[in-house]
Amino acid sequence: MADKKSWFPDSLVLITAIIFLAQLLTYVVPPGEYDRIPVPDHPSRTMVDPDNFLYLADAEAGVENGGGHESLPIYHMLLALPRGLGEAQDIIFLVFLVGGVIAVLRSTGAIDAALHTAVQASGNKPGLLIATCLFIFGLGAFTIGMGEEYVPLIPILVTMCLAMKMDAIVAMGIVWVPYGVGWAT
Repeated sequence: MADKKSWFPDSLVLITAIIFLAQLLTYVVPPGEYDRIPVPDHPSRTMVDPDNFLYLADAEAGVENGGGHESLPIYHMLLALPRGLGEAQDIIFLVFLVGGVIAVLRSTGAIDAALHTAVQASGNKPGLLIATCLFIFGLGAFTIGMGEEYVPLIPILVTMCLAMKMDAIVAMGIVWVPYGVGWAT
């Protein structure tokens, strides 16, 4: 039996396809918005009023029900990616820098040596190593709001989990469970 390789498009192809689909939907779905009302227990916050929807083109004309609408010009699709990158530049560059530092450290062998030492030291008790990672990641998310900064660490944790004869999905859990708990607290 031949091994079948799964084919999945590159992430930039997916992003471009989603942008293109959203642009096409502007020709079909009329624009509108819900009114926002204060949250009963927290008046400083607002929530969507599900009973009060108004089509944007009609709101300007003072009409209550849906009707004709204008679609976005085609150049909006071309500007979506640069605008999105510009608005998220802080976190994007931070992830690039952290990823670059990790790549340099991996090329020297320092991270692999530290992982080998940590796995050997844990011996028959990998739970202690995992608990330490959970605590550190949770503390980072709780104190300084780390989250996206953990993304470059996932390949390292996958290597650690595979060395301890665990599934790679455990590495994702080691990152995202304490991230969620840290943010929640």
